[in-house]
Amino acid sequence: MQASAQDWLKRFVTHLHSERRLSVHTSAAYAHDLSEFIRWCEQHEIADWRGVDHQHLRQFAAAQHRRGIGPRSIQRRLSSLRTFFNY
Repeated sequence: MQASAQDWLKRFVTHLHSERRLSVHTSAAYAHDLSEFIRWCEQHEIADWRGVDHQHLRQFAAAQHRRGIGPRSIQRRLSSLRTFFNY
């Protein structure tokens, strides 16, 4: 992904902490989840956020499962992505 992906991530975390008043730990967890997704996108040559569709999210979740990530963690990552895309 482009460098702008990191810019969006920083703005989103600021939004979570200052406007939504989420705890520092929750904001950090969301940032971690989104960083994992950004890495996955880079590996799959997805250039920017507009190129992401529901199939990519399903593939990401499946890849997380194959890595041994637990179902609750995968669900939290998908929730983080849903919140980000609604932002």
